[in-house]
Amino acid sequence: NCGIVSAVSNESLFFCSDKGTHGVLMTVGDDAGNTDSCSASVTVADVTPPSLTCHATLSTNLSAAGTAPLAAADLELTASDNCFLGAQAVALGRALSQPQLTCQDIGVTPVNLTVDDLSGNENSCTVMYTVNDVTPPTASCLPTALPVVLNASGMADIQAADIDNGSSDQCGDITLAANQTHFDCSHVGMVSLTLTVTDGSGNTDTCLAQAMVMDNEAPVAECDNVTVALSDLGRANITTSLIDDGSSDACGIASYSLSRDEFNCSMVGVNAVNMIVVDTNGNNEQCTAAVTVEDNVDPQALCKSHAVSLDATTGTANISASDVDNGSNDACGVASLSVMPATFDCSDTGANNVTLSVTDSSSNTGSCVAEVVVSD
Repeated sequence: NCGIVSAVSNESLFFCSDKGTHGVLMTVGDDAGNTDSCSASVTVADVTPPSLTCHATLSTNLSAAGTAPLAAADLELTASDNCFLGAQAVALGRALSQPQLTCQDIGVTPVNLTVDDLSGNENSCTVMYTVNDVTPPTASCLPTALPVVLNASGMADIQAADIDNGSSDQCGDITLAANQTHFDCSHVGMVSLTLTVTDGSGNTDTCLAQAMVMDNEAPVAECDNVTVALSDLGRANITTSLIDDGSSDACGIASYSLSRDEFNCSMVGVNAVNMIVVDTNGNNEQCTAAVTVEDNVDPQALCKSHAVSLDATTGTANISASDVDNGSNDACGVASLSVMPATFDCSDTGANNVTLSVTDSSSNTGSCVAEVVVSD
C-alpha cells in the first residue's frame, strides 16, 4: 500500500535451449523492506522461421536418359536459424518440390526449396530453372534399299518415314526429313539418301539410306499400216520410221526393231509385221502393222521374128506366143504369154506384125511387136 520499490524474478533471460515451460519465482519488496513472492509458469517458444536465400535462376542439362537430379545445395545460397546458428546444416530440414527434372520440364520450370527448423518453423524460396535438352535423337535408317517404282509419267514420291527404321529421342516427339523425296527417270538405279531426325529442342542426328529407283513401265508402241511397192528387181524394204506412229515412253526410247524389214515377190499382199519398242531401261512393248506389198512393175516383153508356111491342104498356118517370144521376163515371174493374131491364111502371105502380150503374177502386162513372115 505504500508502494513497491523492487520486483525481482529468479529467472528473466531465456535462450533457444530453454524452450519449454519454466517455473519462475517473482519477489516484490516495498520501501519498508517488506517482501512477498509468487510463482508463475513461463513457456519459451521458437516462432522465428529460418532465414533462406536461393539462386534466382539456374540452368541444367538433361542427361541422355532425359533426367537431371536435384539437390537442395544446388538451389541454396544461405540458410540459417536463430536457434541453431552453429549447426544449421544439421538443424534445418530441406525439401524440394520435385526430386529431379525431366523432359516435361524443358524450358523454364519453377523449383521450390523449403527449409524448416527443429521447432517446425518454415521458409521457402523459388528458383527458376532453365532445363535444356542437349542430347541428340537417335537416327535409324532402313538397312536395305527402299524400292521406288516410277509411274507411267516417269515420276515417284516417297515420305521421309519410308526410310525410317525406328528413330527415337529420349524426350519423345521427333520430326523426320529426307534430303530427297521426288524421283524421275534420271534417278533410275541406286540413290543415296540422308534422313535427318530433329527432336523438340532442335537437336539433330542423321543416318544414310538408299533407294532403288526402278522403271517397270513398258513403252507405248504405236504402229501405222503402210503400203510398199516392189522394185524392178522384185524387192522392197521398210524402216521403223515408216512403221512408227508416235511410240513413246516417259523415260525415253532406246531402240526400235522390226520382225521383218525386207520383202520379195512371194510376199505380195498383206503381211503382218511386228515392231518392238525398247525403252532406256530395257522395258519393251510391240505393236503389229499391216504392210501391203504391191507389184506394180510391168513385165519386160521381148519379141523376135518368125517365119511360117501355109498348110498345103487348108491354106492356113498357126503360131504360138513362144514362137515370137525372145526371153520375156519379170522379177516376180511371167504368168502367161499370148500372141495376136495367131492364125494366118493366103491373104496374109508376106510380112505380118503380131503383138506379144506378157502378163505377170500380179496381172501387170507388157507387150512387143514381132514380124511373122507367111509363105505359101
